[in-house]
Amino acid sequence: MATIIKEEDDAELFRFITDRNLLAQYDALELAVKVAISDKAQGISHDLLKHLNHVVTKYLSELPGQYRQCPIYINNSEHTPPPHADVYELIQDMIRYIFENWTRRSAVHLAAYALWRINWTHPFIEGNGRTARAVSYYILCVSHNMWFPGTNIIPQQIRANRKPYYDALRKADIAYSAGSGSVDVSELEAYLSELLTIQLS
Repeated sequence: MATIIKEEDDAELFRFITDRNLLAQYDALELAVKVAISDKAQGISHDLLKHLNHVVTKYLSELPGQYRQCPIYINNSEHTPPPHADVYELIQDMIRYIFENWTRRSAVHLAAYALWRINWTHPFIEGNGRTARAVSYYILCVSHNMWFPGTNIIPQQIRANRKPYYDALRKADIAYSAGSGSVDVSELEAYLSELLTIQLS
């Protein structure tokens, strides 16, 4: 069985691994973006999600890069993620939506949609937020055919100040629940646009 480091057992090592994994994920993300641009790729894949999750949860999760096979709950949230049996199809629906709308909808909309939908589905045991933020940024970059300049990239900005991020996710959750499955990620779109402006300034 792989070694799993838990925060309650060794907080210092846990933080060290978390930080190093995050740096590794950013490197993997940049590589994935540049290859996708070279290939003129449109959309995302299960493999991309799983790879970005594996890199960021190695030594921290019993199932890095694998969709969960059990129920999961989110701390400090009213949202209960869907049953694990539905995860693959829900992610497949998200992948299909992004592919079908790659040239029809704005990059910011698709990035916001992925950011919300991955968090809403919570397909992994650990690292769902980090994976969602990486995939969202991937969509923005590949849609614009560039790895955006700037050192304070969007995933780092979100990590540094999560309240507006959580607020925007909650509004998308509420809209989806109230509208019987209607998608409204406009708050997240505005939020991501603001963060991109900050990154590029």
